[in-house]
Amino acid sequence: MLTEMEKMSCDDGLVMQIHPGSRRNHSQMIFDRYGSDKGFDIPVRTDYVTALQPLLDVAGHDPDFTLILFTLGSGPIKWVRDKCPK
Repeated sequence: MLTEMEKMSCDDGLVMQIHPGSRRNHSQMIFDRYGSDKGFDIPVRTDYVTALQPLLDVAGHDPDFTLILFTLGSGPIKWVRDKCPK
């Protein structure tokens, strides 16, 4: 499926964006009250190297292909907490 989306992105001149490793809508109470996509996403273990290899084997060297991965890692949050204490 990702390789087909990659082909469409290249055909349309778009950037492909993937948000892997995210368990969406983790709070049932918030989901029930407000619906989907209201936060409460948490990271789950993901093997990015193995999971992305089929896509990158097909498109990794295509000059028209651009891929952005968004992760939920705590690195930037920890940095902000360390550098900008209350």
